[in-house]
Formats: sequence, structure tokens, C-alpha cells
Amino acid sequence: CLVIGIGGSALGPELVADALPADGLQMAFLDNTDPDGMDVLSRYAEEQKQKESPYAFLYAVLSRDRSVLYDRIDRRVDMMMEEGLVKEVQGLMAQGCTRQMVAMQGLGYKETIDYLDGKLSLEEAVYIIKRDTRHFAKRQMTWFRREKDVTFIAMDGRQESEILQEILEKLQDRNIIGPWQ
Repeated sequence: CLVIGIGGSALGPELVADALPADGLQMAFLDNTDPDGMDVLSRYAEEQKQKESPYAFLYAVLSRDRSVLYDRIDRRVDMMMEEGLVKEVQGLMAQGCTRQMVAMQGLGYKETIDYLDGKLSLEEAVYIIKRDTRHFAKRQMTWFRREKDVTFIAMDGRQESEILQEILEKLQDRNIIGPWQ
């Protein structure tokens, strides 16, 4: 297997080892074509999609109208700020956490660090947290739509008991559970 560098230049394993960052993060591109020139990973993924699961399951995704979801995200970020996100990040930094740590790369943390470092105003940091969280939610829904056998359960305007009843009915329809008493 060849390791491919940026721009398509072929690099041997020894050169790649020297080029990897010392912080433990390792990134390399592998040649993923078979002798016929087919993309091995794409072929494998397609083969896996065609397989039937030996398990009885319900792959349920609870969904909301996008505008409702985005409003909830905005309110949640406001609540996180009110409940002390800035103070939490200050405390983590005081304990030695740095922006380079994977745990500090989460939504909200890196923007708060930028605020604390004077790179952003608090308003800019909050705006970016909201925007990036909405983008993340959109990417999640795109991921779920591409998955095989996903059942979307709409939550808007419904009581929890109605949602639970729909899930139970779908489980019964698939013979995963017996009739609910």
C-alpha cells in the first residue's frame, strides 16, 4: 500500500513517519485502489450496504423541523453561556488544558478560548458557537439520511407518549417486541 502525500506525490513510509507531527496526531493518505483501478473503500462500503443484518432492529432517528431545531440550538447555547461556559473553560485552562487538546476542540470550547485569548468578542464567540452547532446538526441529518434502514420519527407538536407509542408500534411491526401491554 502506498502512502500518498498532498498533491499526489508518493511518499515512502519512512518519509511519512518523519513528516508526522510530534503531538501524536497521525494523518496519511493511503492508496486505496485495487489492481483493477477500483476504489477499494468505496467498493467495500457498497458491499456492506447490500448486506442484510442478521439482527432485528429499529434504527430510529428523532427529528424536528429545521427552524425549530435551530431555535432550540440557539436557546441551548444561550443557556450554556448563562450557566457558566466561560467560567468552565477558564477553570479547565487553569488546570492545564490547552486549545491543542482534543477535548478542548469541542463545539463551544474552542470559541470560548478564542474569546478568553482576546481573539473574539463574547458576542462573536456566541454567534460562531450557534452557527457551527447548527452546521453540525445539519451534517448529522445528512449522515442519517444516507444510512440504510433509518426510520425518522417526527417530534414536532407531539407529546412524548405519542412518540413512544409510535416507536413501540414500529418495534412490533418488525417483530422485535410482542404486543405492548
